[in-house]
Amino acid sequence: MSAFRPISEVQEMPFEWIWKKWIPRAELTIIEGNPGTGKSTILNYIVAALTSSQVDAIDRLPGYLPDKPLDVLIIDTEQSIPTTLKPRLMHFRADLNRIKYHELDFGSENINVIDDLEEELSSCDYDIVIIDALLDVLFIDQNNQKEVTKALGRIRSLAREKDVAIVGVRHWAKAGHTTAVAKGSGSIKITGIARSVIAVAEHPHDPDKRLFASVKCSNGSIPDTLVFSIQGEPLPDVIWHGTTGLKANNLVDEKHAPDSRLDDAKEFLMEIVTSEGIRATTVFEEAKELGIAKRTLDRAKKELGVRADRMDGKWFWRLDAENLTP
Repeated sequence: MSAFRPISEVQEMPFEWIWKKWIPRAELTIIEGNPGTGKSTILNYIVAALTSSQVDAIDRLPGYLPDKPLDVLIIDTEQSIPTTLKPRLMHFRADLNRIKYHELDFGSENINVIDDLEEELSSCDYDIVIIDALLDVLFIDQNNQKEVTKALGRIRSLAREKDVAIVGVRHWAKAGHTTAVAKGSGSIKITGIARSVIAVAEHPHDPDKRLFASVKCSNGSIPDTLVFSIQGEPLPDVIWHGTTGLKANNLVDEKHAPDSRLDDAKEFLMEIVTSEGIRATTVFEEAKELGIAKRTLDRAKKELGVRADRMDGKWFWRLDAENLTP
């Protein structure tokens, strides 16, 4: 039986958002940034707003237009549930009855968080799943493209099958990247698979403020960057301060340089192109998802010595074994 079918048989569906331009329903979203910039705090605040009454949520999230309070599942490897997560959610006025969490036991030899997630989503309805930190629960080599594709492909399939938004948190790499699209730790394929990627970072001109900036928005134009601050302790408050013209590329550690896109394109090709070859159309499609222009891709191809071979009427890109990263 053929695995292919006419696209005319597919029932089209509207693309839906949990929070328009930021968190799509039935897709994977990544929130990323350096440690200590407030990723978990702002995400706790967002969860509280999503579970609260409609009027309250509209007042607390810029541009958010809810139909109803949402149900949330949290998998958290970063925060203590009793001393940090629950007190914060209470402080942010979350409806705790709409939130469940995963009791992680990393001492167990048989831990499989994604299996647990699939089982839970099969028995209960949720609107959004939070995984903080995403790479901590996958137990894979985060720099191995095949392992990343398999693991995140499964998560993306769960999101689409169960009609639930899945939001994963990851850290930025320490150094070596000059554009936000390649700044996240692990394989650049993670950015490629996610439909929305959001950077949380310190404001470059005001150390008391933070920026909530879109790195990638596959189903729409890039929204304006939001400005916020985290004030008070031990339980913080989140204050919004409008928008700014600063973009995600203004937030990386290194100065955004003209050749940075070329470096990102080279890294992308080193990950995706093998000695066995890959369809040229696949390379173009995935590069487009990451915002890499064809002109830049062609420059990277030339500098890396990528070959283009024609087989059975189709073009394949290959890297000789001596040019591959060891």
